[in-house]
Amino acid sequence: GLQGHRRHTEVVNAVNKKIGCNQLPNGECFWVNCPKNLDDLPVVSFKLNGVEYPLKGSEYVLEINGECVSGFIGMDIAPPTGPLYILGDIFISTYYTQFDYGNNRVGLARAVQN
Repeated sequence: GLQGHRRHTEVVNAVNKKIGCNQLPNGECFWVNCPKNLDDLPVVSFKLNGVEYPLKGSEYVLEINGECVSGFIGMDIAPPTGPLYILGDIFISTYYTQFDYGNNRVGLARAVQN
């Protein structure tokens, strides 16, 4: 795992380095040439409440106008709001998410992809 990193941007930069994209100073990460087979990229998993939620390369790489960018972007958010991680569109498009505000919980299940 990536325990031991203090800043969230450090964690995200380490993930982006492992998946082989080129880091920009603004936090974005891209490939000069899109990988031929996105699912040959490493699987990146999030562990929430003891459950692993893996993402394949095709699920975390965004293809935009023929260019490929990593869906992982680091932001260091200061207390009291942070530190926090935002599981955005790459996660929620892969895992159906149900917010149960009445019971203060979130349910997750792999979404059916068309």
